[in-house]
Amino acid sequence: MKTNELIYSFRDYLNSSLPLVTRMLADTEEYDEALSDWMQSSWEMLVETALFYGSKKSLVIYGDGADVCKGSSRATFPELTATHRVVCRCELMKEDLVSQVEIEVSDFEFEQFVSWSDGKYSFDGFLDSILLSKGNQYFVVSTDNVVFDVAELLG
Repeated sequence: MKTNELIYSFRDYLNSSLPLVTRMLADTEEYDEALSDWMQSSWEMLVETALFYGSKKSLVIYGDGADVCKGSSRATFPELTATHRVVCRCELMKEDLVSQVEIEVSDFEFEQFVSWSDGKYSFDGFLDSILLSKGNQYFVVSTDNVVFDVAELLG
């Protein structure tokens, strides 16, 4: 499976599972942390496995990562250091939903899928938007026409 299709399939998995997971974790004292742990472990098991099975390669954490392994934001293999990142691009200008400014999405780092409503992003509802970063700046754009790829981390 190509990277772009794989990442969108991961979004489909999250969208189909999130209502059930949310219901199951609703009474958890540390709900946000538990949700992040689930997303990170799913990212590692589904996306990293499909991309890098049997190698020592790994991706930058998904969203906030996990808090299950002391000293690591990974859910499995806490000793692994990220070797690759997921980057986004779009041939069309995209509106940053936060600033409402048109931006050129080229080599932005993928952070996670989010839903956008009432001027803010969350995980409530359908994950139809993407939280991106470039340097220390964060942007939220719709998923329309965004292409995902994997790039090796330099340095």
